Amino acid sequence: MKADSGEIKLDPKAIPSGSNNEVITKASYTFAQVDYHTTMMTLTQADTERFSIPETLVKKGKEDDTMRLDAAGFKMPTDRFGFSLSSHSNPEQVYVSVAKQSSLLMMDKFMQIDFQLPSQRLFGFGERNRQLLLDQGTYTMWASGQAAAYDGGRGGNQTSGVHPFVLVQSAQEDEFLGIFFRNSNAQSPIITFNEDGTSTLSYVTTGGQIEAYFFTGGSAKQVIGRYHALIGVPMPPPFWALGWQAASEGYKTQADLEAAVQGFAAADLPVEGFWLGASYMDGYRDFSVSSSAFKNLGELTQQLHASGRRLIVVVDPGLSADAPNDKFLRQAEDAGALLQSTVNPDDFGGALVHHVYSNKTVFLDFLSDQAVEVWSNGLTELYDEVPYDGLWLDMNEVTGLCDGECPNGLSSKQSPAKKLTSLLSTSEGEDSGSWY
Repeated sequence: MKADSGEIKLDPKAIPSGSNNEVITKASYTFAQVDYHTTMMTLTQADTERFSIPETLVKKGKEDDTMRLDAAGFKMPTDRFGFSLSSHSNPEQVYVSVAKQSSLLMMDKFMQIDFQLPSQRLFGFGERNRQLLLDQGTYTMWASGQAAAYDGGRGGNQTSGVHPFVLVQSAQEDEFLGIFFRNSNAQSPIITFNEDGTSTLSYVTTGGQIEAYFFTGGSAKQVIGRYHALIGVPMPPPFWALGWQAASEGYKTQADLEAAVQGFAAADLPVEGFWLGASYMDGYRDFSVSSSAFKNLGELTQQLHASGRRLIVVVDPGLSADAPNDKFLRQAEDAGALLQSTVNPDDFGGALVHHVYSNKTVFLDFLSDQAVEVWSNGLTELYDEVPYDGLWLDMNEVTGLCDGECPNGLSSKQSPAKKLTSLLSTSEGEDSGSWY
């Protein structure tokens, strides 16, 4: 990957290959219609099953056997891999294509496919801090807890959410295309503007397979509606959550919270809910309550309910490992429900250890049924003590405050970055962090 005149371009020949990143020589692909306006494509390895997101987490489209691909203006050349989707009523209006000049590279830890798009008006690929209209550049998609710096398309400035969906205006102003990439690996869409007013979208992912859904034709609202018909619609919030809320890191004790409740009431200010940060916990341990700072939090919660107010408490996906005998930490360890380290397998039972609020933090692997059970048990026990009304999902990605892993917390004298193994290399060394 190199930067040149403000553009970020990709040289496939520069991608390292070897035993840790072998070229895929046998590929298979499928195309099918989900409905009249939705086409799905899967491009994967022919002789080896590759990871695909479980349908329990992200739904897949269901092929409609009664639908023909030509209903979506599908065409495919006979001498190479490629395809195009065009307007059924106007075949000259091509929504998207993988053309002769497009790149296609499939490796174990690097896949790239180029899509030719009809305009330079692209929107999406959240979550990032920038205007909705995307300029040319690289837009990394990999959940990060870093500060939300402005993303100018240089790569590496993504934030907490990953939404691998792009909305494209067609050559006809009132017609749009949507593309959804069903992949949970680190991804790096690269947008290049062409001289003829079109654009090239180079989709890069570091694993899994290329699963793409194309939503063709219609207004932007209609295309986004089809996207949500596939993945599901947002959960509507409770009515009280739309009202005024009060949250402060200043609620260090129950007395602080009580004073805030009384202050709002005295000023006749409407507040629907009070939000408690990690100070209510005992030693930053999930599902615990400090018996010294918040002696009667359950009773205070009942009083809030009696006055029509709610209490929302913070929880984190990371469990404190500072107290090795913590009930839920032990349960997660015994069940094998923690994310495992690939660079520090001999430290802390092989769990990935980071520093968040507690000095040493481990993380539940929510793809594990046992992790879900630990989480459910913890929330139930916390509710029995404090009948909360909502959860504040803080630091909801695996992120923290040290560079790399820190199995001994921030007291570790070893530089974690020097132990990282490069994504595409078999040798250990300093990791630049620039996979994109």
